[in-house]
Amino acid sequence: MGIGIFYLLIILVILTTCCLIWLFISIKKKSKIGIIIPILFFLFVGFLFSLNYIDENTISNEDVKNDLQVINLNLKDTFKILENDVSGMPERYQKTKIEISNTDKQNLISVIINSKNFENLKSNEDIRINSEKKNRYLSHDILNYKYPDFYSREFYTEINNIPTRFFLKLDIKSNELEYQKIED
Repeated sequence: MGIGIFYLLIILVILTTCCLIWLFISIKKKSKIGIIIPILFFLFVGFLFSLNYIDENTISNEDVKNDLQVINLNLKDTFKILENDVSGMPERYQKTKIEISNTDKQNLISVIINSKNFENLKSNEDIRINSEKKNRYLSHDILNYKYPDFYSREFYTEINNIPTRFFLKLDIKSNELEYQKIED
């Protein structure tokens, strides 16, 4: 979180204080315009703070499919959304977990394994070396890995001029697919 957000929060606190004072004075003077304007301001601020809650609870299967298409993955069968968590502002973090069919799981594993840059990370040392690679996201390639317990696909791109990182995790033992979308 940058210094700009800190300044924005200070301005928001000052505006909120001014609107509260204005509202109390307007109630005392029975000024309708003076009451309406602060109430509209508070509704707007309330809406801003509830955006993550709204996004968290209104995700659809179509939204999940669109997210997965960004990393060139398609689900053919129906799936169930198990969980969706959204947090942060302006750096947004979304973590979505779905349950997919066996057929889709095998197709996704095949796509990941048959990718040109697939790496099988077998040990903790392999994982450490891979995570320390500099500039691994600068190529804008989709990175494909097999860790000991799951398959992974990672991608860094810009969506609507917002730098976004995708991390997909496909569990080996179950049909759970989890992805994280982090907007920097």
